[in-house]
Amino acid sequence: MEDTVPPAAAQAIITASNLLNDEQQCHKAAAHFTQAFRLAPQLATAFAEEFAEAADALATHRSQNKGSEEAWRAVVGAYLTCINACPANALLLTRLGVAAHARGKLVEARAAFVKAATLDDAVAAEAARRCGAALIENWHWRMLADTARNEFFAGAVARAVAAGATTVLDVGSGTGLLAMAAARAGAARVDAVERCPAMARVCSEVLRLNRSDVTLHCAESTRYGTDIRYDVVVAEVVDAALFGEGCLATLADVSKRLAHDTTKIIPRRAALYAVAVQSPELRSRYAAGAARAREPYTVCDLDATPHTKLATLDLGELDLVSVALQGRRETVLGEAEAVVMQGGRLEGFAVYFELRDGDARLTTAPALYAGNTPRAVSWTQALFHVDAAPVVKAGDVLRLRASVAPDGGIDVLRLAYGINDAPSQATAAVSDDAPSADDVERANDGVYAAAHARAVQKAVAETNAPVCECGLFAGSTPTPGQVVVSHAPVEASGLLRPAAFDLPLARAVRVVPRAATCVGRLVASPSLRRAYFCDEALGFDVKPLNAFASPIARDVDPRAFSDLTYLTATGMVRRVDFVTGADPAAVPEACSLDVATTGVADALLYWWRLGYDAESLSTRPDLDGGGPLSHWRCAACVLRPGLSVSDGDTVRIACAVRFGCLEVLSAEVLSSE
Repeated sequence: MEDTVPPAAAQAIITASNLLNDEQQCHKAAAHFTQAFRLAPQLATAFAEEFAEAADALATHRSQNKGSEEAWRAVVGAYLTCINACPANALLLTRLGVAAHARGKLVEARAAFVKAATLDDAVAAEAARRCGAALIENWHWRMLADTARNEFFAGAVARAVAAGATTVLDVGSGTGLLAMAAARAGAARVDAVERCPAMARVCSEVLRLNRSDVTLHCAESTRYGTDIRYDVVVAEVVDAALFGEGCLATLADVSKRLAHDTTKIIPRRAALYAVAVQSPELRSRYAAGAARAREPYTVCDLDATPHTKLATLDLGELDLVSVALQGRRETVLGEAEAVVMQGGRLEGFAVYFELRDGDARLTTAPALYAGNTPRAVSWTQALFHVDAAPVVKAGDVLRLRASVAPDGGIDVLRLAYGINDAPSQATAAVSDDAPSADDVERANDGVYAAAHARAVQKAVAETNAPVCECGLFAGSTPTPGQVVVSHAPVEASGLLRPAAFDLPLARAVRVVPRAATCVGRLVASPSLRRAYFCDEALGFDVKPLNAFASPIARDVDPRAFSDLTYLTATGMVRRVDFVTGADPAAVPEACSLDVATTGVADALLYWWRLGYDAESLSTRPDLDGGGPLSHWRCAACVLRPGLSVSDGDTVRIACAVRFGCLEVLSAEVLSSE
């Protein structure tokens, strides 16, 4: 190469390499690499990785001390400068995609990854798929799989059409399912409005596949302009607490602009209920000593969570359109009293609702309390924590007032309670500076905290090095010199934390924990699979949505799936060593699981054993030989299609860890016969 590389190019490479090793000057390296590649283009391939590192440094330097959008423009500018100098460098495009993804710029991230993938970069191709999945949130699949929900809304539309309605508008149409149901019921004209471009593309393909004459509009419903006043407007834009998805603003707009005096708006009638509960498990997600989580409410599944019901309060029926037309001010929705049937500590109110259309009902109550009412499974309950957690006795009178109030750009449900003659008070205060519910739950996990502390203390005693906290224990701490690296490698969701592969290893004399071993079991659970892949709903083909599906399931609580059956014993799936970094973990490896129960494997359910020098700590001791519930949930790799297995078979699974996620690359049955 010395004969073909001009001396000036060689000197530019030497200068760039030296600058890259200087933390204060590394941002200057990109310019020298660019000069070298201009003089000797063949060097671009040989130094592709170093140039990508230089681009990272340049982007970081240019974005310092700038506001978020200005910083993002600086990052893009830095990468594009380098990409223009070396357009065939897939690493540059991949790192631009990573930077975009970290800032929530999913469209831009996917574009960069797709471009990198055209350069034959397998990692970028996988990243593009992940970004595509992130563009459409997972609850779309859960809604499609919710038969009771689909039938309630389709039935309400069909009854209106049978009564003479001819024009239907579906707001927030998603896949177009309810719009197609309206057309099938006989509506003469059906318009579907969907604001998300990615979702609108899916909807267009679903409509084409089902040969539906629904007219699709990709727009915000508030900006959708038409002279039509529709006979029916469907606006299924509710969350577990009813109002969190902009329900009231949407209903107010459509009732003023797009409806006439006799328009049927769906949903319109809803009843609110609250169950007063005692549940140490739910309390552990909110309170840790004096600390409180910042979320005023979280979602919970009472069917999957041990709790004691203290009382049930019926807050009455609402006319959602009337509430919406009150304008953006606090509006009282209802008040209720109930006698405490069983004493205990009042730790929260689990709120659910019931939608009503004529005699038809749809409830979000847990199965425990739903009775014979059709129950939606795509929503759970909204848990409003009670800060004071007072003790109540059987016979006490519990009062509750529900209101809806503007909070920034959305409307939120608020609760205030009182006991006997005591004044009412809000259930919990809200503070943006407070820790997250996951952080609080982690702080309450005493077994984990003690095990980690013992390992760190032992490492410090043996190495005489200071501790460098990386991640969630005390925030990342800048500690010079050789250090003991302390980190939290597993998210509460059950996935590996990407930062676990970005530790200061060059200065580490010990990493705590050094490794984590993934263990898991194959499970049969059609409901778990349908929550991530859905082919059909209401008789319509909705498979185009699966192009955006991800098989990676997080926050999986096995207790929440009544149809879950374990098909194999627990087995080791994959060991990840944080000292060697992300690249070895991304190399596929095979494991074997022995089948004990015949069935169809829908997913690999997994958790982790954290490898400390003197002990191993399971993130799910309740599933790993027995023990108390930890703050971690499970994760899962959903298999599509499912894998038929028989008692005595062995299943061989090839997997890898990429972007913090375990991926099943292949699964085959080695028959016992």
